[in-house]
Amino acid sequence: MASHITPTDLIRLAPFSAVPAAEIPGDDPGLWSTVIAVQTGNGSLAVGGFPIDALDLQVLCTTGGEIGTAAFSASRDAGVVFLPPVVSEANPDLGGIWRYQIPLTGITAELRFATAPSFVQGDLFTFATTASQRLLDLIAAGSALWDQHARNQYVDPENHTPSALEKLYIAQIVRWWLFSGRGLPDADARQQERMFDIAYKHFQMHSKGDLRAAPGEQTEAPFFPDVMYPRRPRLPAWRH
Repeated sequence: MASHITPTDLIRLAPFSAVPAAEIPGDDPGLWSTVIAVQTGNGSLAVGGFPIDALDLQVLCTTGGEIGTAAFSASRDAGVVFLPPVVSEANPDLGGIWRYQIPLTGITAELRFATAPSFVQGDLFTFATTASQRLLDLIAAGSALWDQHARNQYVDPENHTPSALEKLYIAQIVRWWLFSGRGLPDADARQQERMFDIAYKHFQMHSKGDLRAAPGEQTEAPFFPDVMYPRRPRLPAWRH
C-alpha cells in the first residue's frame, strides 16, 4: 500500500510547535549530498541540520553583496518554485557566517562570506537530501491505519486517494505517535492528544458507516447498524 502523505506534508499539516528540529527525525535523519556551486562570488555554502524528506534543494543569491546586504531564496523542488528572498543578518558570534533555515526541510544552509564580492546575484548552490526512515515508517503505519478503516467504505480502497481532511488526520495521528511520552509541555501534549482523538474518531466513523463515501466510491457491501428494540418495562411481582 502507498503512503498517503510525505514527511514534508507531515510537518506542514501537523506542525510540531516548539519541538526542536533534531527531535523530529530523532536518531534517524536523512542525509545530504555534496553541494554543487555555480557562482561568480567568493563565498560558499555548507549544509547542516536534520533532513526529513527526499528533496532537490537549491539556494539562489537574489541580491548580491556582503553579510547584511546579500539576500537568498531557497527552492525545495529543484528550482521550479523559489521561496520569498531572505536578507542575511550579521551575528557577532558567527563572524562572517549566516545560517538560513530552509522551511519544511530540517536543513540549515550556512552561507559563508569571504573576500568581496562574497556573493553575486545569480550564484546558485544545489544539493539533495534523503528522507528520514523513521518518518517514512510511521507515515506508512498511519496510512495503513486509514486504509483499514476505509476498507468497509470504498469500492477500491487500495487505490483510493484520501481527501485533504483525511490526510490532515493521518498527519495528526503520526505526530502523536512521534511525540507521545517524549516529555512535551503539558499544554502541547494535551492538545496533540485531543487532535489524535478527533482524527481516530473520524476513522472509526468511516469504518462503522456513520460517514459515507461520495456516490460512485461507495462499496456495495451491506452495513449492519446496531439496533436496539424498545420493550415494555418489567413490572414488579405484586403487579402481576
